[in-house]
Amino acid sequence: MILELKKYASTLNFKNKTDLYNELATRFNISLITAKKYLLLRNEELPNPDKPKKHKSSKSKINGYRNMVYKMIRDGVEPIIIKEYTKYKGFLGTERSIEQLINRISTNNFNKKLNIATFIQSIEVPGLITIKRNDLLKYITTKNPKIKKDIAPIKAAISFSESSGFVEGNNNKFKLIKRILYGRCNLVNLFKK
Repeated sequence: MILELKKYASTLNFKNKTDLYNELATRFNISLITAKKYLLLRNEELPNPDKPKKHKSSKSKINGYRNMVYKMIRDGVEPIIIKEYTKYKGFLGTERSIEQLINRISTNNFNKKLNIATFIQSIEVPGLITIKRNDLLKYITTKNPKIKKDIAPIKAAISFSESSGFVEGNNNKFKLIKRILYGRCNLVNLFKK
């Protein structure tokens, strides 16, 4: 195509270079910048199909899963299922890298632009009450017998893969204050604190 473009450009006689680039862009259905780049290429720089450039292959954790993700998108599988399946198959990278790969493949190959909401999984289990992580400490430390019905959500929140760092942080603060004040200043100052 580049050789055809150069031959066609040599037959044209434009005084203004931008008019020449515009004509080449419309004739070969390429952008104006690409037409200019192709026209300015020297013969030594022309790509040779017999000797393709050797590119370094990038080694990443996601490389082994590209083909699988492509086939699943082609077959119409939901993005959240693709993400979970790659994790099931042994992918050890971040979830964000899987999401980016799925988004890139679906955008570049199937013209489907995905947003972040397609990767949010919502599972509704009948009879399960969900609570926010910020309220977790309140439910654990309350001695109200009415709260016993909330034990299942608390167990679910603790058993999921999300961190219980909020609870552990507050527990650590409380124990630290207890150690400092009870050791040095007596039990009375602990209750004041």
